[in-house]
Amino acid sequence: MTGPPRRFTATHDEMPWRDRGACLDVHTSVVDFHSEHQVQITAAKRICVVCPVRTDCLAHALKAPERYGVWGGMDEEERRGVKMPSQERGPQ
Repeated sequence: MTGPPRRFTATHDEMPWRDRGACLDVHTSVVDFHSEHQVQITAAKRICVVCPVRTDCLAHALKAPERYGVWGGMDEEERRGVKMPSQERGPQ
């Protein structure tokens, strides 16, 4: 069973850290990081807790911006409330 494709908006060259992600070997039939179901969202976040590239993943999701799924331990609603440091400074 292959499952649905992962929906990345960036190329591997833009996300080299992805090869070290705790989610790399998790099949989408087991945990779907882009699911709308709370059980799947919770399962994805549990994997993110131990991920060595969680910060890089979240930074990517905020910068891209990734509109769907769990990235860096946060779902899309949680990320809406987070601003990148450059967004907080305002005009200089």
